[in-house]
Amino acid sequence: HYTYPGILRGIEQVSFKHDVNLIVGNIENQAARQTSYLRNFIDSKVSGVIIVPARPNPSEDLEGQLFTMLQQLKDQEIPFVFCNRNALGIEAPQVVSNDFQGGLLATRHLLAQGYRRIAYISHPRYTISLNRYMGYLSALSLAGRQPDENLIAFSSSWDFEAPGYQELGRMLDGPEPPDAVFCFTDLIARGAYRAICERDLVPGRDVGLVGYDDSLVCRSLEIPLTSVKIHSFEMGQKAAQFLFDGAHGTAPGGNPSIILPPDLVVRESSTR
Repeated sequence: HYTYPGILRGIEQVSFKHDVNLIVGNIENQAARQTSYLRNFIDSKVSGVIIVPARPNPSEDLEGQLFTMLQQLKDQEIPFVFCNRNALGIEAPQVVSNDFQGGLLATRHLLAQGYRRIAYISHPRYTISLNRYMGYLSALSLAGRQPDENLIAFSSSWDFEAPGYQELGRMLDGPEPPDAVFCFTDLIARGAYRAICERDLVPGRDVGLVGYDDSLVCRSLEIPLTSVKIHSFEMGQKAAQFLFDGAHGTAPGGNPSIILPPDLVVRESSTR
């Protein structure tokens, strides 16, 4: 995934600087893997853990299992830090990106370009997708515009082959199609791009398009994709430094948070 290599590089840089060995567990958003890795880390008596929690899944009690394992970390006095996203109801230091601001930036940009019927297409509802959605709604509200429920789509499942393609296609074929779309990720925007082009429309001229993550997808499209850039390397650095400072008693009191502002990288897909 294009976000996490940057996070891992940032963590590794700080770990190397402080001569700390780094153990990596890839949980693949599975509760069983998340629990297994945390149990192994506790048994190995690691000195700290940085956690990107698995996304919610109705078929698994992710929050309950995670809460149990984090309580065991606390019992063993092993410090931990959330990175990129947190877990609801669990207090701990965290380093995250400002997803609300990212949604606000993307939607305000489209409005400034003269687009008026702006859609939002997203993965299922969870903390990050809802925060970007709230930014989208706030931008519309500040512009005096009401959201159209027919232009808002949250996936019902994490299993999909071409995210964004069917959702935007349905909207474009409707009686009141959107003239722009803000997508939760660049991968969703790639599917939306295909739906636009198949209808002989041009991204940026006929339908504005903005993605999220500023991944390689942006430069792979014939019309380059405007996208919100997350500072993943800095996120990983700060999460590791939080952990190191906490382990040495130099961190500020309580459960501090760092919320990093994203940037909008403007390209032709959204500019008229």
